[in-house]
Amino acid sequence: MDLEKLGWIASPFNPNKPDPRFILYDDIGREILIQASKESSRIFYIYGKVGMGKSTLALWMSEVAKAYDLEPILIHGGRLYDPEIVKEKLKTIFKGPGFFRWLINLIRRKKTINYLVIVDDVTEIEDRNFFEKLVGIIDHPKIHASVCLFGNKKLEEWPYREVFTNRRIIVYELKKPSKDKILKMIESRVESVGGSGYGPLTLEEIFDIIERNETIRDILSALEIKIMEKLRAGQI
Repeated sequence: MDLEKLGWIASPFNPNKPDPRFILYDDIGREILIQASKESSRIFYIYGKVGMGKSTLALWMSEVAKAYDLEPILIHGGRLYDPEIVKEKLKTIFKGPGFFRWLINLIRRKKTINYLVIVDDVTEIEDRNFFEKLVGIIDHPKIHASVCLFGNKKLEEWPYREVFTNRRIIVYELKKPSKDKILKMIESRVESVGGSGYGPLTLEEIFDIIERNETIRDILSALEIKIMEKLRAGQI
């Protein structure tokens, strides 16, 4: 893409890079964070189609969790899943917070630490031992923790659902956002790279792309392709 013609410093529509600055489901994220901050041992399951924005929401929640007095632990599933890294991350729950976090809690006179374990691409993890460890953390009498799982399958279709048998799981489905939300996201992305409005795209072109694509990733890919087509045709 010839970014110089557009005055952009980068492509705003990279479909393969989750960016929490352009969150579309912050309402769901805040609802979960509020619930987890009020009561521990909760299990949340968020599912949706591949490319709907689950990883972006997981990243966003991990970044803002401390504002809700939650200590986030983000674990990546899928091809990024590494049992050794996960083991070290879960150890921090038993060790307690670092010195500065401990000092902040002391100043606030906060005696307990509420952890939120956020697991992205959970349906791509084939490690029963990991899920049993999560149950152990939730059940531990001296640990205050909740778990937020992000998957591509419905809860009843997930093979490791049975590890959490007899436990209440709060389920959320990520659906295609409204046109207004998507338009605001597009505008924010264009502004982030030095552009304004919707860049070289017309509202008619954007609405057509939104109508023809179901997921956020597909919409971003189609936007990028459309701009490349206009550049090649000399329309920009």
